[in-house]
Amino acid sequence: MGWSTWSLQATAHPGYGSAWFNETSIVAQADILADKLLQYGFDHINLGSGWSAPESDQFGRFVAHPTLFPQFPDMISQLKQKGLQVGIYLIPGVYCQDIDQKKPIYNAGDVTMDMIASKKDANAFAGSRCRLNFNHLGA
Repeated sequence: MGWSTWSLQATAHPGYGSAWFNETSIVAQADILADKLLQYGFDHINLGSGWSAPESDQFGRFVAHPTLFPQFPDMISQLKQKGLQVGIYLIPGVYCQDIDQKKPIYNAGDVTMDMIASKKDANAFAGSRCRLNFNHLGA
C-alpha cells in the first residue's frame, strides 16, 4: 500500500500536472506519507512516467530528468531512509532516436540498439518509444 504520483501528474487542476512533478514535490509528499501513514502499512511511493530525461545516456539507458530531478539518487536514498519503498515507472520501449544513432548496449559486445529494436511503436503513446525485438538475444 502506498501512494503514486500519476493522479497528480495527470490532472489539469491548477498547481498540479506536469508543472507539479519534481523532486521538491515528491519529497514533500513522501514526508506526509512517512509521518502520517507509514504506521498503517502505507510504505510504497511510486513515481509515474516523467521522471526520466527525454534522452538516454550513451548506452540507451534511461536517466533522471536533470531539471526536474537533479539529485535523483540522493532523493531515492532520502525516501528509503524514511522507511519507504520506491518504485519507478518506465514507458515501455527504447528511445527511437537511439535506434537511428545505433547506440551500443552497455556490456553487450557489439550489439547496438538498431539490432534489437524496430521503429514500431512500443506503447499507446505514439512515437514516444520504439519496440524491442525480444527474439534477439541482446534485447
